[in-house]
Amino acid sequence: SYLINGNTELYNRHIQFCLNENTEQTFDAVYKIAINYVSQNKWNDVAIRLLHKSYEIDKSNNFVLKDLASSYERNNKIDKSILYLNNYIDTDPFDETAWFSLAAVYETALNYPKAIESYEYAITINIKFQSAYLNIASIYILNEEYAKAQETYANLLDYSEYKHEIYCLIGECHERTKDYDKAYNNYTKSLKINDKFADSWFGLAMIKYITKEYSESLYFVKRALLLDQDNEEYHFELGNINSKLESYSDAIKSYKRALYINPIDSEFAYTLSDLYFKLKDTDSAIEVLLKSEKYIVDSAEIQFRLAILYAINNNIDKSEAYFTSASKIDKSILKDIISIFSQTEISNTFKKFITKHNNNE
Repeated sequence: SYLINGNTELYNRHIQFCLNENTEQTFDAVYKIAINYVSQNKWNDVAIRLLHKSYEIDKSNNFVLKDLASSYERNNKIDKSILYLNNYIDTDPFDETAWFSLAAVYETALNYPKAIESYEYAITINIKFQSAYLNIASIYILNEEYAKAQETYANLLDYSEYKHEIYCLIGECHERTKDYDKAYNNYTKSLKINDKFADSWFGLAMIKYITKEYSESLYFVKRALLLDQDNEEYHFELGNINSKLESYSDAIKSYKRALYINPIDSEFAYTLSDLYFKLKDTDSAIEVLLKSEKYIVDSAEIQFRLAILYAINNNIDKSEAYFTSASKIDKSILKDIISIFSQTEISNTFKKFITKHNNNE
């Protein structure tokens, strides 16, 4: 309570009491203070020291090893976290949560084979351990092993209460491997179980967008938005579909909505800016990027784009200022930015900046 109330002086006196070798101490007293430190996430080194002290007093309380592992992980001492979790598991090999924690730490350390092995031990103990299945599948997806991810999800189907979510995840795996028929079938299976699951409607929209069936894609993404009106990805995809259908005013509204929900997504900003430029509204294209610059600071891409657009608008001073600033941040991306525009769109003024910059290097 001293720590919670901010009375660190009195609290530190208690710490010194607990660490005094000449004072009789109990496990409960030392452990309670250690856990208070842990709960406040302060003075982690002291918390670890006291946890060690409490364990020395009474090693029958093996749960302290889990606390030590957790504390070391918070301090980014991953090797020690693994060590103490393994020590705990040696005392209780049938603790599924300990195996899960160990797997998560291995995952943090990017040791994916060990992480999968540990998650599988957790599943062996508790075959219905849904989070373990999901984490294994996530690792497989991260490493682009989609067939293994699908198999993991399929194994979970027998135990999950949320089969519609699992079918949706299987659909996403098939979508990543461009097996669009199987993806479509799994999204449909999901919706037969729960037609209020927005992600599966969105999955169907994406399949139809990829296969250039834009009218059907439009229908499906609108179904998704009825269920989740504040999902920026749904609004962005609605913008893409309307853009393909040449409903540009609707596309602009959707892109703006996506940016309003998530103003730090550069893809949203670039897509909207590019659409304005396509519609020969260079001023609006510039305005979008200027707003994004407030949220995405020191972005060479935004600044190079602004330099090009200002040059096209014959605002030479601003164009050169943005060109110079962007070049200092990351000049290596200039060629990629230029490729976004056609050669006829790149003004002679901007080309002169490039020549001048190259000559000064």
